[in-house]
Amino acid sequence: MKIPEIKLTMLGATGSGKTTLMHGMYAMLASGVHGYHLFTQDPDDHLDLMEAWGTLLQHGELPPPTPEKPTSYEMVFNYGLEALLHLDFVDFRGGAGTESGRKAGAHEDIGMLRARLAESNSIYLVLDGRHVGDWVKNGCPPMQAVGPMSIAVIGRAILDLFQRSRDEGRPRPSLVVIITKSDVLAETSGLSRQDAMRMMIKNMRDLVPFAYYDGVTAMICPVQLGEFGLDAGTAVDRSKVKPIFVHKPLIFSLMHYLTEQIAFDQQNLEGLRAGQAQARKELEELNTGFRRHFRGDRIRRKSGEIDFADDEISGLRKDLGTAQQRAAQLMGELDRLPIIRDGEEVK
Repeated sequence: MKIPEIKLTMLGATGSGKTTLMHGMYAMLASGVHGYHLFTQDPDDHLDLMEAWGTLLQHGELPPPTPEKPTSYEMVFNYGLEALLHLDFVDFRGGAGTESGRKAGAHEDIGMLRARLAESNSIYLVLDGRHVGDWVKNGCPPMQAVGPMSIAVIGRAILDLFQRSRDEGRPRPSLVVIITKSDVLAETSGLSRQDAMRMMIKNMRDLVPFAYYDGVTAMICPVQLGEFGLDAGTAVDRSKVKPIFVHKPLIFSLMHYLTEQIAFDQQNLEGLRAGQAQARKELEELNTGFRRHFRGDRIRRKSGEIDFADDEISGLRKDLGTAQQRAAQLMGELDRLPIIRDGEEVK
């Protein structure tokens, strides 16, 4: 089976924790989680990422924010020794998705982000858990046009991507709504962590309505790097580093890609079978009657078409079986997180 490539783009307001999340995700998967591993293609990128994670573990220093020039990585996602996915990952600074490109002195990365979104297979919308906790405390009101999480502003670009994919007949991208710093949900909401989490998930449709639109497949994923509390700045208590769920978004991205590919391959398989059935019918007609002795070339060509279709069907069935097995395995890794497809939670 051909190894798929996913173009993944991470979006979020300034200070939402995108860059730190990416470092945590990489560090966990580079160490291995239930047999899954993630490595950069460039060994120097691997060393840089692990060095930054080591600085957090040893000195409590968080990675610096993404600069104006987007940070990009080419990665390979493995299960054991088997490569499952080639990952083209780009992290933009928070302002790239919330600033106008028309203003004087507009940053170059604004246009780069818009171009990147047009070709992305998976989008991570990163929300700051501090602001999500405040939203829960205020009774979970509908999404505001303007707010610290910039959901409405960023959401417009995400909707453009989904609409374009639908109009062009391409497999639909996936969306992961990631709530960072979930350790502070209780403190900011005034509820227990369990109740705050339940309230957040129950009302997420009001905060991020486009995650529930028809044609959208999304996962809601609270994550944390540690029990740092509200006072965390650029430095934290290294003894409280405790990553939770930071690798789950990538699991979902692959699972969704495989699910979409399965549907696409099943359509192709039906088309191949229909074409082969028609070819068999035509071959039978060519072999009928006295004139069959004068149709040798046409009969051989038609027989070749049938044999070629046999090979194509066999290969596609094998790929389908592999993809279905992998998708089921990956889905088992996500059984504690809500997945929404066409507005309904997948059970």
